[in-house]
Amino acid sequence: MLTPIKCFATKAWRSKFERIRSVGINKLPSMWLLRDVIGSIINTLLTTLSIPYVLVKSLLPLLGYSQSFNAATERFIWPASLALIVVWFVIKLTLEIIIYLHQLIFNERYMVGERVGDLTEDL
Repeated sequence: MLTPIKCFATKAWRSKFERIRSVGINKLPSMWLLRDVIGSIINTLLTTLSIPYVLVKSLLPLLGYSQSFNAATERFIWPASLALIVVWFVIKLTLEIIIYLHQLIFNERYMVGERVGDLTEDL
């Protein structure tokens, strides 16, 4: 959470984590904790699990695929969706690392005027 690369935290989650950190988990209202933190996690998990289920159980038979194709898809939809989530996370993390490194190198090379200004302030 406190590093420049924020792979898990969005703005909404960052505010929730800061509230938990500042107040303490024991002093938070239990309904807020259940509704906003635990409810959000459950909602995300249910959405992630229900999309492949609906795809396999309702959409593929309507499109007229064979029973063997439907069985194979039912078997491999969960590992495929897990792999897709992992690939998405790795791509997102790699992009954030590249942007962060670019900003570091840019600041090191082209922020010469600020360094000179800092040297005059020390005198």
